Amino acid sequence: MDETQRREPTRYREEQFEDEIELMDYLRVMWKWKYLIMAGTLICAVAAGVISFSTPKVYRIDMVIQPGILTMNEAGKGVYVDSPKNIKAMIEAGTFDRVILDHIGESNNHVLPKSLKFKTNIPKNSNALKVSYETSNVKLGLKALDHLHQLLLRNSERVEYFRNRYETQIGLKKDQVGDCEARRRALQQHIKNIQKRMDELTSQIEFIRSKRNLLMKQRDKFFSNNTSESNVLAAVLHTNTIQQNIALENTYRQEVNEYMTKIDDKKLNLQELNSESKRLSEEIKGLESKKNNMQSIEILQPPTASAHPIKPKIKLNVMLATVVGLFVMLFLAFFLEYIQRHKGEPGP
Repeated sequence: MDETQRREPTRYREEQFEDEIELMDYLRVMWKWKYLIMAGTLICAVAAGVISFSTPKVYRIDMVIQPGILTMNEAGKGVYVDSPKNIKAMIEAGTFDRVILDHIGESNNHVLPKSLKFKTNIPKNSNALKVSYETSNVKLGLKALDHLHQLLLRNSERVEYFRNRYETQIGLKKDQVGDCEARRRALQQHIKNIQKRMDELTSQIEFIRSKRNLLMKQRDKFFSNNTSESNVLAAVLHTNTIQQNIALENTYRQEVNEYMTKIDDKKLNLQELNSESKRLSEEIKGLESKKNNMQSIEILQPPTASAHPIKPKIKLNVMLATVVGLFVMLFLAFFLEYIQRHKGEPGP
């Protein structure tokens, strides 16, 4: 039992010593091949730097557009001619690439790519569309994005169609408003003419009433005097005249009442015309608002090239090449050390 306990610390020290020897062996190998490791790592870093510097610089050109607004819905939000997702799909599918390349090729002597790989992105909570293009030829990229915008404008001809349609509707509504105004002025003039005639009839009624009162006084005067034949005859004549005046007054009053009924009817018609004119004016305002809110595809940010090239990333490439070269050289150093150790050993 005591012998076993004495052997265990000895075995632990031996294992620890072996681990220390293995670590020292690693460090010794690395120190032995240090020049190879450093040279290989340096060569990888320099090679990455040379390749990065010789690689053409690539710039990113960005353009932000907003789809054309066709009309406004009841909630006051724009209804777009085409959704940003559809425009995004058309651009990424290369729908406009051939036309853009043909247009650029007419005024450019550079070798053109076979296709334009536009990158599109819809910002969160936005109806805008960001279009990006990476190229080493900045002028070519700017022309490509500018012509893409022109093609998208042509693709939104529905805006002009609906704008012309709104203008036609506004013109018809204005003609109706003009007709209402003409009818309203005619009604107002008719009401004035009726009122004038009523005033004339009222004056006639007042005149007939005063004349009737005078005749009644004269008739009473004849009756109060002696009842001679001439007085009786005069009283009878006055009575007939009074009755005629009463009949004429009643006729005039009946005519006044009829005119008052006509005026009431005309005023109702006038109110209806005013309401119709107001309604048409509101409709015109709504159509003009819709027409004014219509817009073709709008550029929120014109094609703009990045201030610095996005590719190649020289610092990152050199750092990655240095790390990769270091690991490769370490592996090569241990591999060479292994070959040297087992080179003179006899085969099995």
